[in-house]
Amino acid sequence: MYKNLKHFIERILPKRFLPISIIERKIAKITGNKIAEGPFKDMIWEDCLQETHYGPYILGTYEKELTPILEKLCAEPFRTVVDVGAGHGYFACGLALRLPNAKIIAFEMEDKRRSYCARICAVNRVEHRVKIFGLCNRENLIENLKVEGLALVMMDVEGAERELLDPAVISRLRQCHILVELHEFVYPDIADLITNRFQASHIITEIQSRPRNYNDFPNAIATSVSFLPKKYLTGMLDEHRPGMMRWFYLKPKS
Repeated sequence: MYKNLKHFIERILPKRFLPISIIERKIAKITGNKIAEGPFKDMIWEDCLQETHYGPYILGTYEKELTPILEKLCAEPFRTVVDVGAGHGYFACGLALRLPNAKIIAFEMEDKRRSYCARICAVNRVEHRVKIFGLCNRENLIENLKVEGLALVMMDVEGAERELLDPAVISRLRQCHILVELHEFVYPDIADLITNRFQASHIITEIQSRPRNYNDFPNAIATSVSFLPKKYLTGMLDEHRPGMMRWFYLKPKS
């Protein structure tokens, strides 16, 4: 039933008494519930429904591999951002802050995550520019891309990118910037499929995930918690993924 002593302790103790939770509360106090670094530095981020991956968000290391691409995107004059699979609103709210002239459309299936997304947008005072909806299908995507000006599509949909990212059905995608997480554990051929669909219209850049280590911990925070074991600090960076992941950034050629 229990793998080891650590697993036993984690199962019997309330989450607030676990070492990782104690560290989270200390870091939240140090930062004032503001993200410590990364493209959305200083965005307010409250404890995310007590979920175990709160650490990467508040530390600003969540999907850190995407930071160079996100910085480039934040320099573009986007008028519309469609975030499909918005989760708790990390990208929807963050991009609303970084792109003050853009309208943000966020799609998220889970009720609790939509509620948190709305709350986090409100505390960061961007709720008037972020519209939140449930399931995104092809019709929804077509409708929300019927806009003039530069558009960005963010997508993290556990394999539904196979259906949604099809320029033969949604021709507007040929002019959009697209950042998509590839769920190859769902569809092993998804990278080839996306490449074949977009190689004529887009320049495709691959981004590969990598394991986190202590050096990823923000220096400004590390000095305040340096007395704690490094294994716990490194554990806060864990995004609890099923394995190594890949993203594609698709930049329109014209």
